[in-house]
Amino acid sequence: MLLRVLVCACLCASLAEGQQPEEPLDAAGLQGLLDQVEEALGGIRTLRTDFVQEKHLMMFDEVVRSEGVCVFERPDRVRFEITSPFQSLLLSADGRAAKYERLDGRWQRLELPHPDAVLAVTRQIAAWMGGDFQQQQELYQLSGFAGEQPRLVLVPRAEGLRKRLSAIEVLFDAELQRIEQVILREPGDDFTRLSFGAEVRDAPLDGALFDTSRATPAMLD
Repeated sequence: MLLRVLVCACLCASLAEGQQPEEPLDAAGLQGLLDQVEEALGGIRTLRTDFVQEKHLMMFDEVVRSEGVCVFERPDRVRFEITSPFQSLLLSADGRAAKYERLDGRWQRLELPHPDAVLAVTRQIAAWMGGDFQQQQELYQLSGFAGEQPRLVLVPRAEGLRKRLSAIEVLFDAELQRIEQVILREPGDDFTRLSFGAEVRDAPLDGALFDTSRATPAMLD
């Protein structure tokens, strides 16, 4: 019952944001969507994509907007770099995670209060960028929608996590060849939208991009 309520809430919110009407997928349709996504993305070795992040907070009238670059290398290396209007860097590689911010012209490493939680999240991001949503069903209840932008809705199974994150929506292009948006919905009406732009697949990457011991602002140069 809880899943049905959360999925309906996400559907209503998406329609309110101007999307075209969608059709819920049955079990066979959901499996077909997952299989297509895995086939399209499962062979990616590396991926670099630009993104725009928008935070919609009900207590503020203006949307908080930032831009950046996300880099992925199989199996679980992730670099999430915000380049504007400030500079920050989140790295996850080889079982380690680190966060940096550029302050007064210098990169400074920040303390991660829960590094294990950060690693868990970045591993999930890596799995999604590689098209692996099927293995996430132990952590999330999945539902799918067909429409102009096919969409997956992931609802956390753990009650503790649902208190902070009510649902994750992943929107694909019409051909199910790439992820176009990820929406993180919080309890209430607050949400964060990541919209992905130009991407480069399977290009060689410098290993320094994922060096958690230091900030390497290669994406900024």
